[in-house]
Amino acid sequence: MFRRSVFTRGLAVLVAVGTVFASSVAGAASEKARSVPEAKIIYRGPHDVAYAAPDAPVDKKAFQAEFKRRQQDNTLDGDFQTQAYRGLAGSNRLYITPRGAPGHYIEVEFGEGVLSYGGRVEIRNGESSTAWLGGNPFNADTVWLTDAITVRGLNLSVSIGGGGWSVTGSSVDKTITWTGSVNNNWRIRHEYHGITFHGTGVWVGHNASGRFKFGSSYYTVGASDSSWL
Repeated sequence: MFRRSVFTRGLAVLVAVGTVFASSVAGAASEKARSVPEAKIIYRGPHDVAYAAPDAPVDKKAFQAEFKRRQQDNTLDGDFQTQAYRGLAGSNRLYITPRGAPGHYIEVEFGEGVLSYGGRVEIRNGESSTAWLGGNPFNADTVWLTDAITVRGLNLSVSIGGGGWSVTGSSVDKTITWTGSVNNNWRIRHEYHGITFHGTGVWVGHNASGRFKFGSSYYTVGASDSSWL
């Protein structure tokens, strides 16, 4: 299943920071969910939304583990159970020592389904995130998250439906790019769907990067994955 091939390959994709708490969750799981503060929305488009971590300090490890667990409980629609899809996923981390403080990792991760059929390449159930996992300082001055998705083929065009994506390239190599940022925070998460490339697609790739500013220093971590269609 796509859920296993994308969201549990390698390091599990750190996801679901912005998922709304489900009222149907029962028992101990519900109590645990209520103990984790909600994320805050920093961007909303027609087919995507981005979240930052809550303003109040949290246990970063518990915060990410809870939302990861909830995302892994999700099930996806039947389209992804056919041979027409590809699962893209990537993750990476970098150890940094900002401002001479005790070091820790910055991370970036992403996962999505790619459905290719009838002259269409659809990006579905996509999500990416980047995070600073250290505690001193607790927040970065600024956090940026960038997603760049490229399709190569023939007679390509793309439908995004508005939002913060930019489109570059030609009819044989088309790239869409989204960047979000937040000040005085440690994490950004981006959910996206409803992206369709029209034409004959033969290859798809995704590059995700997280960038962090601490004082006058900048640190960047990136991850990528690709597949033939």
